[in-house]
Amino acid sequence: LYSSAASDVYTRQIINDEMLMGFADTLGNVVIKPQFAFVWPFKDGKAEVTYTGEKKALDDYGEHWTWQSDDWFYIDNNGNKLK
Repeated sequence: LYSSAASDVYTRQIINDEMLMGFADTLGNVVIKPQFAFVWPFKDGKAEVTYTGEKKALDDYGEHWTWQSDDWFYIDNNGNKLK
């Protein structure tokens, strides 16, 4: 689990057995079920997420990496896609 700013409602990113990501509240209750390939933490009431992409190493050792996707979008605190 990873934490983001305390001011956002869902401060925990979660990962299920299929390696899909979602969000939980501070008590660990799942509030947006794992369904995304990758998610960034909520900030200012929205989170950037994607259903696709791949992990890309930023160094030769694989210690540092990023997630690359051509299909990023934002969701609100209810998991609704924002325009």
